[in-house]
Amino acid sequence: NLFKVFLTLDDPEMKTVVEAELEELKVSNTRAYKSLKATPPTTKQPTTKQSAAGGATKERKKVSSSPNDAGVAEKKKSKSPNTSSKVTSEVGKNGNQESICEAPDVNESIIFLESQKIPDWSAPEDDDGVLAGVLAGMKSTKWILRQNAIKALTSFCQNFEELPNDKISSAILSFVKGYSKGFKDSNFNVMKAIYELFSAVSELHAKTATFFPAWACRDGVGAATEKIADKKLSF
Repeated sequence: NLFKVFLTLDDPEMKTVVEAELEELKVSNTRAYKSLKATPPTTKQPTTKQSAAGGATKERKKVSSSPNDAGVAEKKKSKSPNTSSKVTSEVGKNGNQESICEAPDVNESIIFLESQKIPDWSAPEDDDGVLAGVLAGMKSTKWILRQNAIKALTSFCQNFEELPNDKISSAILSFVKGYSKGFKDSNFNVMKAIYELFSAVSELHAKTATFFPAWACRDGVGAATEKIADKKLSF
């Protein structure tokens, strides 16, 4: 299940988004909520090695209680980001609030992906509409070619042992989002391929201990929520 895949990742922001969606399901779809909460995913808890120096540091923290220290601590605390927010924002140069939880521009993603040596990326759709490369396949009106294109991207992600760069997963998902009506393709075969792609990308980030794109977490969970009762999309 896509929800459980997301929850297995050691990513606080992702877990916040998923838990929020689950709370909404608690009201809108009680049966689905109980099913998801029945077998909570297990995550590896980070281990910390305590040394004599670490113990001494903790002891020094307990001793420090002067008014100045308390004031400094309070200021630092007030600057901490609000991790409970679904979308994190920052003030841009023009003074407006600019979301940093938005998908990259699809055209920019295409330009970036062209340089990533994705197999059969630029092959055109044949005259019979049976075969097509990844780019042409995603743009095709034929669902089978869109499905094949997404499956090719899934295989591409599954072949990585390490994340090649910090843009690849966001670019791939942005590209697919742009040609699947925002992860809401009308064909269930294409939607199933999208969920499998999300699963592959999530597992890649888990394996490489890197953060999953925040915008993709939000959009992926939203897409999964809308189709959670559709048994045809289970995998």
